[in-house]
Amino acid sequence: MPANGPVLHITPWYPTVDDPMHAIWIRRQVEVMGDGAQAHVLHITFATGGFGRTVTEEEGVTRMALHFPFGSWRIREWLYGLAIRQFLRRHRGYTHVNFFIAYPSCVHWHLFKRWLPARVSITEHWSAYHFHFHSRRPLARVKKIFSRQVPVLAVSDALLNDIQQFSGCTFPAAVVYNVVDTAVFHPTEVQPVPLSFFMVSYWKSPKEPLEIMRAVLSLHREGVAVRLRIAGYGPQWDDIQALSASDDARACITLLGPLNAADIAAEMNAADGFIHPTGYETFSVVVAEALCCGCPVLSNRKGALPERIHQGNGCLRGGGETYRDLLLRYLNGPKFNRTEIARQAAQLYSKAAVSAQFRRALDTIFAKP
Repeated sequence: MPANGPVLHITPWYPTVDDPMHAIWIRRQVEVMGDGAQAHVLHITFATGGFGRTVTEEEGVTRMALHFPFGSWRIREWLYGLAIRQFLRRHRGYTHVNFFIAYPSCVHWHLFKRWLPARVSITEHWSAYHFHFHSRRPLARVKKIFSRQVPVLAVSDALLNDIQQFSGCTFPAAVVYNVVDTAVFHPTEVQPVPLSFFMVSYWKSPKEPLEIMRAVLSLHREGVAVRLRIAGYGPQWDDIQALSASDDARACITLLGPLNAADIAAEMNAADGFIHPTGYETFSVVVAEALCCGCPVLSNRKGALPERIHQGNGCLRGGGETYRDLLLRYLNGPKFNRTEIARQAAQLYSKAAVSAQFRRALDTIFAKP
């Protein structure tokens, strides 16, 4: 671990005063990655209107908003690289620079590489590699990022594989999980309500909340006393509200809207199972949070979810299986040991566990030959 001097983390995503939960998982990784070393965050974003730059300072964080009126990512990549160069030239002495999210930070590496220390890493969370950035273009400039042999720390084996497949490159790499705040997400004495399920997300594609709702409605109409509680918000929320408006839907589906972390943990502890309907995940913090509460998880066999969920802590939807089939298999299957689920999850996702994982990964990657 970088314990001999200050560490700089450069990221386009980070919590703000207006949105304190935005990319909260990055802030948690910053906290455990330092392991006692002084850490500073350079948070670079784009702002609309005019040309220029706004810089604000907080304790441990420099926020730099680049004002640019056009949507050209080619130009934004250059501006991002120039902003990093200017910061590194004015702020020397970092013994380790870590880039959270390689794009667009690392496209124009040549602009700032001479000011980088010997220890540099990329910590990656983004699902864009799996979807080729939703672009039909070859994206050679983005792929080139990973040809420089900069070590990559990713939150799952699935994400590392996506990056390697996307870039066609091999590079030093390790898996380091996201952190769960186990002071909030842990088992309580609340007894779970039988046949009651909970799900929460920022609801947008590739999430599939409507399919789960239809499966619950189908079972309810057949006389199965299943209940579903849904929290969150996002682009799909209007569709969620519309589907839940009928009388029979209101009898088995309850919408909760946005909840804070403590309320989410309370719902997870009270639920018979946690459902995460999604088409892809690079990690899924919310799944790890449910497991730390001891709540079994039902989800898809997509992305990193098979790395989180196994027969001892939940059910994954099999090939050809519908969500209705998955719910029935869960309801008719053996009961789970919620205490053991929580114990095993805490050993993987707590601050202490992820800090140790970071330390092992970086010590190995930066070990002297």
